[in-house]
Amino acid sequence: YQRRVRDPIEKAPAMLSCGARRALALSSSSSTLSSRRALSASAALFATKKKDASLFKKTQVILTRDVEGVGSAGEHLDVKKGFARNFLLPSGAAVYRTKDTIAELASLTATVGSDADKSSRRLYNRIRSRLAKHPLCMQRKLVTNDKGVDGMHAPVTRENIVEKLAIRALVQLSVDDVLIDAPLLSYGLHKVPVRVGDEAVEMTVRIDQT
Repeated sequence: YQRRVRDPIEKAPAMLSCGARRALALSSSSSTLSSRRALSASAALFATKKKDASLFKKTQVILTRDVEGVGSAGEHLDVKKGFARNFLLPSGAAVYRTKDTIAELASLTATVGSDADKSSRRLYNRIRSRLAKHPLCMQRKLVTNDKGVDGMHAPVTRENIVEKLAIRALVQLSVDDVLIDAPLLSYGLHKVPVRVGDEAVEMTVRIDQT
């Protein structure tokens, strides 16, 4: 028969001393540990990259206040998750866009708008009442023209009335709110309608001679 000759490499473990076998076992164990550590490091790196990548994905938010360069309060925006998570949400500038937050913000906006309307109406009513009760006094010099007719040196215009109201009555109106067709050209009392808010009130303008 043919005798099988074992390869020297196959006989190596049997020929090794106990110390050499222990060293070989430790080497194998160390190699296995290194492989496991490398695998764990790779897994950790993959998880980190995956997390970082998620920060660049978009999420939907609703701004609760004006944010410069981003948008105005009430806007629905698609922003990066990292920007939302690290800035908008912690600072209270936005909330996640959900059915609940949409309904809640809509209710809050309606309440605030209603309160603002009531406050504006009260303010306009006070201004109308003050203008109706207290005449606005203007002064003009008496001059004689080339024809020998006495009169005011300058008419009282809508611009003059708006300017005087801002100084004396602390009321800010626009020129278009003074509802007269022509400047006032005579001394005495004049009834002048002015628009305050969405309603008009008739105020008295008194032009005195100086």
